[in-house]
Amino acid sequence: MESKEQRGGPRFSRSGQREGSWKMRDGGVWKTREELNAGFGIRQGTTAYDRCIPPGEDGSLTSAHLNRLLTAASYEWHPDSGCYLIPLARVDFITRLLQSYHGLWLIGDSLTGEHFDYLDNFLSWPGGPVSQTQVNDRRMLMFNANHPEAEFYLRRAGVPAERLARPLVWVARHDRLLNIEELGKIWEYVGVPGFSWLRPQDEAEWFGSLAATSKEQAKLAEADNPYKPTLAMVSTGAHWTRYSMNITTDEEMYLGMAEAAKRILGAISTVEHVDFFVRTQSPGHPGCEAAHEPTPIPSNDFATVAKFGKDLGWQMFSTYNKIWKDQIAERQQSLGWTRFGVVDNWNLENQRPDLHLRPPTDCLHHCMPSLQHHWTRGLWHEIKIRDLAREA
Repeated sequence: MESKEQRGGPRFSRSGQREGSWKMRDGGVWKTREELNAGFGIRQGTTAYDRCIPPGEDGSLTSAHLNRLLTAASYEWHPDSGCYLIPLARVDFITRLLQSYHGLWLIGDSLTGEHFDYLDNFLSWPGGPVSQTQVNDRRMLMFNANHPEAEFYLRRAGVPAERLARPLVWVARHDRLLNIEELGKIWEYVGVPGFSWLRPQDEAEWFGSLAATSKEQAKLAEADNPYKPTLAMVSTGAHWTRYSMNITTDEEMYLGMAEAAKRILGAISTVEHVDFFVRTQSPGHPGCEAAHEPTPIPSNDFATVAKFGKDLGWQMFSTYNKIWKDQIAERQQSLGWTRFGVVDNWNLENQRPDLHLRPPTDCLHHCMPSLQHHWTRGLWHEIKIRDLAREA
């Protein structure tokens, strides 16, 4: 893991690769949901995390269900190599989101939805200034302009009151990041016949809206532009499958994803005032019902995926991640490393077969809030090292 020496302080990672291991927290297993919520800094009374269902149960909050929830959230991620992640605090995160012209955009599939649900519970609390709203079927977190703390946050962020008219966080559900017409052109371009949808997908429009916000910020005169770039993070992989796209081989899937990443990053390269991140995805863990704690070595057995009745394509996740990381590295070389980044969660996710939502029927989605908290820590770190570089 690369690191950058900070004058008079710790070494902060400058690499998207986050190696390390999970360890039980010093205080042991959380005793109550209230204690867990306080430990993660999320609002009390939330039921968003009552989804960590033991094998064979129906989802009711039994004692076994609660125990699994508390135990799963009691492990902490420890990066290797003596490098540090920049500490995350709610007041700092809200301030930084206000400093971005249009806050943070999360674009991706249902796992991205998990991340938004975590941020909702992390950033909003009873009586606080942040709350979730929905506009045209799109969920977003807004800062209440009439809240007593508004002046404090505006002053802290150094932005005018008009900033509060735009979201802090906005989520777009798009399972494959490109719509069916765009993907059809890609498969035709790479010479792969037979593409079709065997199942519907969610495809909320996102690129045009992101480009429009960039143009809005570009209209501001330099002296009247107190804002940092809008933040956007995408993730895809779980819906890129031979089964769902009617594609024959993994090699053909590779060609499609490589071309898709090239086109998406090429389009983003033309959009100014946006810092663009890709969050890696890790496959599920077949047989996750047998796991009760983190495993120090990834335990995925791709040969058993067939038991789910279709080719889920999980064996391609590491390949897809490498495609994105390699192409982002090229963009960083040509356009500067601060504009593009990778939030690499491969190791921390791969070591948690015990953290899936509903074993054995759902070994892909996750219990909350542990992984989603660490996704946020990783993203926060990537944001802040770019701020430090620009301020140097």
